[in-house]
Amino acid sequence: MHIDRYGNKIYHRKNGWLRMKLHNSGQQRVLGWLDEENRVLTINKAARHLHRPTQSYGFNSTILKWDKADIVKLTCPEGTFHIPVADVLAHGFVPKLFRARGYQHQIYLSLERIQNYKNYNP
Repeated sequence: MHIDRYGNKIYHRKNGWLRMKLHNSGQQRVLGWLDEENRVLTINKAARHLHRPTQSYGFNSTILKWDKADIVKLTCPEGTFHIPVADVLAHGFVPKLFRARGYQHQIYLSLERIQNYKNYNP
């Protein structure tokens, strides 16, 4: 278990599954699956996860900074993308609206930038 700076608990199961228990509400979220051997973080997003004002998807910043994955394999309605974690960290942003909130801290990457990785195969 890992506790982020907001007090949220992140559980990394032996089978690779990642989930979070939010500090404020106690709600649980599935974050994805981490394949440490191949250094790939797999995340599935539904259409409702797209941040419409910025046309971007969010990724949990704590997990990205663990240095246990080199690639985020994102599956969403727009397709499947293999995005280097370094690109998310270098070009991602935190929308102003979410900066002061105590939920899970996410770094957002624009759909336009994500589309660059449509045929990228590491």
